[in-house]
Amino acid sequence: RQIAGNALDYLRPGGRLIYITCSVFREENEMVSRSLAEGAGASLTEEKLINGMAHEADSMYVAVLERKTN
Repeated sequence: RQIAGNALDYLRPGGRLIYITCSVFREENEMVSRSLAEGAGASLTEEKLINGMAHEADSMYVAVLERKTN
């Protein structure tokens, strides 16, 4: 959370940060991405849980955070 939060500070207006984990837990995914967006004045523009179990692979969470333009 701290690393991603620091990176958000350097985004230009309209810039995007892609937050990805190999976790399926809400407290490591949705809750973190929402907290990051709120703390940095960013929008959570997209998020998806990729279920890798059907392909005998890891599952992943992906979120796109975009710095708001003032």
